[in-house]
Amino acid sequence: MKVFRAVRVLLLFLLLPFFRLPRAGLAQADLDPPQVVAIFPADSLTSEVSWDDEANPLYPSATFSEAMDPATLTRATFQVFAEGSALPEPGEVFYAAAPAPKVWFEPRNSLTPPNRLIGGVVFTVVLSGSVTDLAGNPLGADVTWHFYTHPEYVADNTWEDFSLGALGAGCY
Repeated sequence: MKVFRAVRVLLLFLLLPFFRLPRAGLAQADLDPPQVVAIFPADSLTSEVSWDDEANPLYPSATFSEAMDPATLTRATFQVFAEGSALPEPGEVFYAAAPAPKVWFEPRNSLTPPNRLIGGVVFTVVLSGSVTDLAGNPLGADVTWHFYTHPEYVADNTWEDFSLGALGAGCY
């Protein structure tokens, strides 16, 4: 009888680590990695994305399945690249936990109008798999998507460029 009890206790200790049993009153550890549940703009090279207006600008963004660690969402982990460029676009990365956990990129440049992505260009957005949720679980693999900006927003940067345009030609 003592041998049977000893074997049963030994098996219990050997097998216990393989089972995650909920314990009443104790919080479960978050072991699940976060997921990207939505991206903006959609991953598409065939449809053009344009700025609606100054109140609704085009800011590439990713929405997560759970709250993220803001310290891991930086310019190094969320980048926007113009086609053919090895350097990321200048800008800032922002994070908001509510109403849904979301990270977005706001361009910072001296174009006219300012702080917009160049029109008529394919952009690639890269979200690093190293970003983590509040429990420290990494996203895992990088999330990458592409979009094409509407060419209407090609901007004149100098007075000389502006003076070359013709009224009604769509470039003011």
